[in-house]
Amino acid sequence: MLFGALALATVTYVGCKDYDDDIDNLQTQIDANAAGLAELQAKVNAGNWVTDVKTITGGFEITFNNGNKYSIVNGKDGSVVKIGANGNWFIDNVDTGKPARGEKGETGATGPQGPQGETGATGPQGPQGLTGPAGKSPFIGDGTGEFEKDYWYFYDDATDKWVKGDYSSATVYAVQNEGLPSFTLHVKDKTTGTELTTILPTAALISSIEGVTIENGKITAGGTKELKLSYAQCKADFTFGMGDEKKEFKKNDLLITNSGVLNALINPVGPDFTDSKYQIYLMNSQNEANFVISKIEQNKTAKPLTRATEAKVNRGVYDLTVTLKDGLNLENALPADEAYAFCTKDAWNNEIISAYDVKIKPEAVTNATKLADAAVSAKVGEVQVLDDLAAAATTTPMDLSTVYAYYYKLAADAPEGVTLGTNEAGKQTITSTKGQEAKVEVCYITTNGIPFDGEAHEGIDYSSVGGSSAPAKLTVTFKQIETKSLAAQTVVWNKSEKSDIVVSAANIKAIKDAITAAKLASSTATVNDGDKVKFSGIGVSGDTKYDDLKLTVAAAYKGTMEVVLTVDVDATKQIIFKMPVTVDYKMPVFTKTSGMWTEDDEVSLLINETKNGDKIQSISLEREMGSIFTTWSAITGGVTSGIYNSITYAIDKNGEDPVGSESDGKFTVDMDHAKDNMALTVNVNCQPNDAAEPASIANQKVKFISLSKLLTSTFGATDAKKGITTAYTAETIDAEIDVLGDIVWKDRKGKNMWPTANGETYDTSVLTTADDVLALYGYSIKVELSDKVYFKFDANKKLKLTADGKALKGLVQDLVVTVTITPSISWSATSPAAVVKTVTFPTALFAD
Repeated sequence: MLFGALALATVTYVGCKDYDDDIDNLQTQIDANAAGLAELQAKVNAGNWVTDVKTITGGFEITFNNGNKYSIVNGKDGSVVKIGANGNWFIDNVDTGKPARGEKGETGATGPQGPQGETGATGPQGPQGLTGPAGKSPFIGDGTGEFEKDYWYFYDDATDKWVKGDYSSATVYAVQNEGLPSFTLHVKDKTTGTELTTILPTAALISSIEGVTIENGKITAGGTKELKLSYAQCKADFTFGMGDEKKEFKKNDLLITNSGVLNALINPVGPDFTDSKYQIYLMNSQNEANFVISKIEQNKTAKPLTRATEAKVNRGVYDLTVTLKDGLNLENALPADEAYAFCTKDAWNNEIISAYDVKIKPEAVTNATKLADAAVSAKVGEVQVLDDLAAAATTTPMDLSTVYAYYYKLAADAPEGVTLGTNEAGKQTITSTKGQEAKVEVCYITTNGIPFDGEAHEGIDYSSVGGSSAPAKLTVTFKQIETKSLAAQTVVWNKSEKSDIVVSAANIKAIKDAITAAKLASSTATVNDGDKVKFSGIGVSGDTKYDDLKLTVAAAYKGTMEVVLTVDVDATKQIIFKMPVTVDYKMPVFTKTSGMWTEDDEVSLLINETKNGDKIQSISLEREMGSIFTTWSAITGGVTSGIYNSITYAIDKNGEDPVGSESDGKFTVDMDHAKDNMALTVNVNCQPNDAAEPASIANQKVKFISLSKLLTSTFGATDAKKGITTAYTAETIDAEIDVLGDIVWKDRKGKNMWPTANGETYDTSVLTTADDVLALYGYSIKVELSDKVYFKFDANKKLKLTADGKALKGLVQDLVVTVTITPSISWSATSPAAVVKTVTFPTALFAD
């Protein structure tokens, strides 16, 4: 349906949006005269377009995109003229029997000679005086020449002539312009009787169109990607289709066997052109338009183009579905592998064209695969879509995307009670009033242009494709389908559990009772093989075939699902048994020991001291899981008894190295890789029989109190009141300066670790230096001299001059050294601040 005519009536033009008639301030009445139409044209010139045209008493109401409404009245009612589903023109919903135009985009013949009328705005081709876009739009005769006054005239493509229709008293009517986004409004001036016209656009004005490429989420200007379109040619003349919908195909007619999508940027980007009346086609440089756009959709992606989640519209970018223009054949238009341009026309028949950078590569199809016969089950009394049944065939599903065209019809021997129909979406359906088998013939044209519809087609050689034009058979077995629920069962995994679980006796009895004893042996059962839990153990024959039913559970599966057993009791009855099954593990319980966990849900590490008498020789930081979980013995016992496979630990790392290790449920810190905030996760694993690998069925994270809290220490002055001396002056050249004596690093108990370890707390026979004591806790200290030539520390850790320093004579300035004392904590992001001291040996000490 390419255009429609709308005259005065009491119904609304199909597809237009209704607006609230009560918005009085937006509604204006325009007289049916030249001045009135000029006022309407001014609205169009301001950039507005029509969103609705509907009839009102004595005229039309026109709604623009801004919501403003205008009524054009002449006082007389008329009729609605539109194209019906069968392609004929309908007047007041009555079929005229007159076919409407069918060829999209073809230029119509010149309209017949009529009386000279007032030249209006651009309009469709018709009687002389209605200048506008070419076409074969219906019109009402005015009594001139062969056109009788007040009768509708329709163009007949078959005879290439205008055909007279029924009488009409309409004085105002609108015709949708063929292939253009506009109406032409026809109005007889109520004063002069002269027919006036004006163009009413039905979409925003396209200013430009540009082919673009979208690949991997990126948009690139400068043309489209190459689109491969497959086509075939008809082998001979033939007709194909159902009843009144039969279509004629001519030898060498071209058939497009697939469609593809190209992308374009259409300006302006504000309006949405998806539902507009624009017709876009592809034209080569010779002005040949063999490809057309059958669908315009806004391009949507999950992520914005050119940037790195719900699909959203990409502004101004459209997906254009390309197909071959109808009616082409090898004699008049063989598609060429060449560059094309996007073309369209605006409301006034002005052409808009892109660059010639749209790439189409046609490819001829020479061979094609026939459809194979298939069988499927359907439920009695339900309307089933045949496409869905074909795709769900239990033998070989029919892939109808591999054929050019197809339709269904009942076989000649189809039983009573089976009916084919068509749903609202135009899909063929089937239904049956009782359980029985029906054969449906799938008539189709292969992608290389051969029809298989059971008809004799002269000129087509079927010898290489089975010897006949027989259609494919879809056998539909209608069954009384019942659904029965079984009692729920639970499966609890353990280490030694097998994958086949016995179905309860009560459920087996329910299954057998529903099938009935008489049908047990002859019934057949199927399961859903892909399910994680499915029935198994079905016997081969006999009344006991369901006695050993089991549930086969996928290895390490956990969850709840409905397990399905489909039993064909006989050819016309099916029972679907559904049983809820929950698969779980015997879950370990982590119960936290009271008093061991802080309010922040942390655990303290235990400082374990190894001593010689009362003196510390070494320490370790550790924690046993059994001390922080009261249920730990039950969890480890589960491994011993075979409920679980193992307990593993995911221990924090410092870089690539773990901060500690676990042995027999005890975590021990490695001070070389410790860090302030440490944690580990305890995983309990179960690997049921036949499982490829264990599954972690439960875990508990253990966070430890920071080492900064656990290993508190103080670094600073020995006398808080005095502070740390930072400057010293030597009084003799042999002076020993105690630069470290007023600094101390004490452990968490207030005992000295450095510069001299407390001999009553630490075993200095093992920890021979203060640095050894610091290392127990991950501490260290560095003392650096700015001058190591003239200064050194003696055995008592006091600063003095070296021999070279003492040998210096006649200095003109003091000899100064800087001492930097830097404490460090390896596991902490922060350490105590460094202390910087200066020692001065005055020049007087170096006199000759």
